[in-house]
Amino acid sequence: MGKCHVNSFWHDPSVATSYTEASHDLAQDVGYPAVFAALGLGASDGPKNLLDYGCGAGHTAHAATRSFGVRVCAVDTSPAMLALARRQPHHLIDFRHTDDGDLGFLPDGSMDAAMCGFVFVCVPERERLGDICRDILRALRPGGKLAVWGADPATIGTANYDGWLTEPGPYSDGAAVRSRLRQADGSWVDVTDTFWTADTYRSVLSEAGFAPVTTATLPSNSPSDASGLILVTGEKP
Repeated sequence: MGKCHVNSFWHDPSVATSYTEASHDLAQDVGYPAVFAALGLGASDGPKNLLDYGCGAGHTAHAATRSFGVRVCAVDTSPAMLALARRQPHHLIDFRHTDDGDLGFLPDGSMDAAMCGFVFVCVPERERLGDICRDILRALRPGGKLAVWGADPATIGTANYDGWLTEPGPYSDGAAVRSRLRQADGSWVDVTDTFWTADTYRSVLSEAGFAPVTTATLPSNSPSDASGLILVTGEKP
């Protein structure tokens, strides 16, 4: 796989720390249960070896091992994020760094399932999204599922996410999304992500070889909160 151009500001230790310390209630309360259910975690024949692509500080990986006892290979391109993750080691989690996003260290068909949370917005080139999904497909066993999830594109620029200020939309596919992330000291740091439509999420997985591909939108549990998540799931034939 070619160089995976993930936005480099996530390599900054202060940005990584601020992101980790921000509120993740929506992800934890709404996203985690939906992702874990989509992958079949907890079922008698459910996954035992799970890939967490773009693991960040390891929150999702820890939630999966804590709830289901699965073994997790947690991968990220950011040394700063992995440094935070490794402060809380777990015997079932293998935190791995990859400079270019390549999963070459994983044998073909070695993973039972994979999750990829809040990663697509960090990749500014559609071609690289395809590279990521094809590499994950290779590492999955036949019948293994990939769950890609993140902020619902329909809410970006219109809803408020805790700790973030985002320029109002609407946005077109591949457009830069400029936001400010509140740091622990109360200051703000500029962050630029990439907007991808729900159609792009679906088509990238389909083009990589996943079938079928399904999409769900996950609203906040609070009726007064307009934020939400997208969950796109694909299966390796």
